[in-house]
Amino acid sequence: MIIRSKSFLPSTAVLELTYRCNHNCIFCSCPWFSEDSGFEALQELDTSQWKSVLDELCRCGVSSLAFTGGEALLRDDCLELLEYASSLTVDKTETVDGSLTTCEVHPEIYLLSNGYPVNIEVLEILARLNIRLSLSLPGLSTYEKHTGYDHADMVLKIFRQASGMGISSTVNSTVTALNLHELRETLSAALLAGAGQLLMNRFLPGGRGLQDTSRLDLSENQVLEMLSIADDVLTRAGRYGNLGTEIPLCVLNKVELKTLEAGTRCSAARGSLLSDHQVMSGYATTRRKGSIIF
Repeated sequence: MIIRSKSFLPSTAVLELTYRCNHNCIFCSCPWFSEDSGFEALQELDTSQWKSVLDELCRCGVSSLAFTGGEALLRDDCLELLEYASSLTVDKTETVDGSLTTCEVHPEIYLLSNGYPVNIEVLEILARLNIRLSLSLPGLSTYEKHTGYDHADMVLKIFRQASGMGISSTVNSTVTALNLHELRETLSAALLAGAGQLLMNRFLPGGRGLQDTSRLDLSENQVLEMLSIADDVLTRAGRYGNLGTEIPLCVLNKVELKTLEAGTRCSAARGSLLSDHQVMSGYATTRRKGSIIF
């Protein structure tokens, strides 16, 4: 029997709902925060348009949906969109025991947030809908230096609350030359607070981060230190993690990783979809219209 995928799309779509954000992260790579990017911020999609996008993605077999921004929860309809996405079904095709199988499932849903808009009401909805929560934690003592706000303790509190409510959570930590010295303490605090896994990114210049590249960028030795620390923390905690930004092969070959997965290929360049239809994005640009990040 021949099983055909619904489309050529990857299984995961990252949906950038809004430009708005309540943090001012100095490492932020969002292009609309770069003075000379040429990025034209056009009107965001409204609720009905986003629902149409979700319908189309699920129809095409996209089985994982990650909601982000900016800060997604700054949109008044964010929770409504999460509810709607959770009600949809998708024919998921995957390999099981060496054979392709297709079954109808609800999409896996992720909410990426800096944590500030997250309250008990939001957590109750995430728990009810089985939505996974990813919270940004770029340091402890350096949190305010990186974001403009002193919210590290708040993020750790949310991890504890989410864990108590049975919500799967991920600590999302961007590593810079300014917070590398406390990376072990940062990751350990998040895992002890209840974070189930790690998504780590090394600083890559872009967006607002272009203004501070000289003091944020990691040297090769610092990248190796970052990888070793994260892998050791995860191994000791019995957890697993991923590095979201690629590492040159010649650097990655210098370290042996046990529980941290790292790649050498640019994930942003794989499976990206370019289209002239704004319906495929929350906003469009004069250079890149209709993009969804996979």
